[in-house]
This record gives sequence, C-alpha cells and structure tokens, in this order.
Amino acid sequence: MSGLFIELPESTLAGVRHAAARMHRPTEELLSQLIQLSLDVESLPDEERDELLEMAWLDNRSLWQIARSQLSPKQQKRLNQLSQRQSEDSFSLAEQKEIDELRDEYGRITLRKARAFAILSLRGGRSLYKQLPPHGANQ
Repeated sequence: MSGLFIELPESTLAGVRHAAARMHRPTEELLSQLIQLSLDVESLPDEERDELLEMAWLDNRSLWQIARSQLSPKQQKRLNQLSQRQSEDSFSLAEQKEIDELRDEYGRITLRKARAFAILSLRGGRSLYKQLPPHGANQ
C-alpha cells in the first residue's frame, strides 16, 4: 500500500470523520472507499461513466431525486404490456426493439439510483436503503 498526503478543508474532514464514526470505520478507510467509489465505473461506456462520476459532486437534494427516480407510469405500463406479449408468435421486431430500449432505460435508472444511494450513505455514515418508499409509490 502506498501513502499520499492531501490537505482537506476542515469542514470536509469533520464531515468525513463524523461519517466514519457513525459507520464504526477508520477515517482513512472511508476516504479510500469514497475514492474507490468514483473509480468503480471505469469499465462503463464513456457517457455513462462520466454521468456516474459527476454524481459525486451533486448536492444531496439532487442525489435524492435520482435515488427516487423510476420509469414513467407510461413506460412502466408499456414495459409490462410488452413483457406479457413477448412469448407470442406475433411479437414483432419493432416491439422487441422497444422492449430492449425500455429495459436498457430501466437498467440505467437502476444504476444511477444505486450510485446515488451509495454516495448518500457514505456522506451520511449510514445505510439509506430502508428510507426508500415502497416500490411503485408516488413521490
């Protein structure tokens, strides 16, 4: 393991120490996790990687908006319709393309939500998973 000395603003260091204490972890370990969190996206396509990396600089309100995001009701309804029809012989190539796009969008939303929760949890020093509303509840 290598060492590196960096200077942080006192308010930043106080926040990190507070979060580390709440998580019962050493401050250095928490800082290491925060840095690793920003590097864990390197294998993603450039656009997705950049978007996820930029999330580290969002304020908590913006992160909570992402954490609560979901497919629109119209998209959810269409995805359910297509999923039910997918095994039918009459399922068209256009419908297959549409369901693939909806599933990709669902995956992007899920990845962004997971990242938002990870950042918020590290900032607050506690798991936030239980603060989610029930699946499908309106925000």
